[in-house]
Amino acid sequence: QENIILGDILSKSGNTIFNFIYKASPCQCIIQGQGARIDDLVEILKATFDYSDSQTIKNKQDYLVKVLLGIAGSDDLNAKYNINYTSCVVLVVNSKGKSNEIAEFLSLYTVCLPIAINNDITACILPANAEKQDYLSLSKFAHVLCLAIEEELGIIVKVGLGSTVDSFNKINLSYNQAELAIKQGDKSKKVFTYLEILPKKMLSSITMQESIVFLTPFKGLLADKELLLTAKEFLNGNLNINKTAQNLFIHRNTLTYRLNKIEKLYGLDLKNFNDAVVFRLICLLSEKSEK
Repeated sequence: QENIILGDILSKSGNTIFNFIYKASPCQCIIQGQGARIDDLVEILKATFDYSDSQTIKNKQDYLVKVLLGIAGSDDLNAKYNINYTSCVVLVVNSKGKSNEIAEFLSLYTVCLPIAINNDITACILPANAEKQDYLSLSKFAHVLCLAIEEELGIIVKVGLGSTVDSFNKINLSYNQAELAIKQGDKSKKVFTYLEILPKKMLSSITMQESIVFLTPFKGLLADKELLLTAKEFLNGNLNINKTAQNLFIHRNTLTYRLNKIEKLYGLDLKNFNDAVVFRLICLLSEKSEK
């Protein structure tokens, strides 16, 4: 691909970024600085590029792909293509060369609007309240969707779920979050949500020195494989004693002994929600410092 650089080469950190089309190819613009004045400049540039981009849009499918990628989007084009979403969310289905097959299946399976982004990625736009009568949450719907694809098509997939946005023109935000959830989520899973990786995002700005300060009191716990595994499994079991004991193949009294030991040595009562949250953050900081 051709790189066209105007001005200094900037790092993405601390600057403002947006996407646009140049010569029918997706591009990214990085503007030095952040704040209200930069945001106003971005809106002017985006309006200019959106107008130019609108001249190259071939059809509704092309428009949907460009909106998801953040390089198009306008109320006029939404009206032209009869897109009347308000509150909506994006599911991303990651497969291997089967995106068109998955998109065709999803168009018959549910009320979502499926779009094949490329050979491996299918985006699924879903009205935020469309499935809540049948499923307790969008996360549970994502699990059902994943299972349906694998059972009906025999295709192994990973499914990412972004957060809900209040406008179709903001759908790129949910799409990016769904992709990020797949990339940064627990690799042993098949369904990933942005909410699950949100703590990692919140901790990303903490420096290595700050991490060391926070982790120092818990070095012993992080080094004790038995206690660490017990604590993690207790959190994964939603703080349920019986379920955790079964998963660890130990007696519940043994589990209680280990949890009491953690509380005595490190001051963390994992049966208490607040302490459980602290332990979760400790684990995330430890993982970050090891990278």
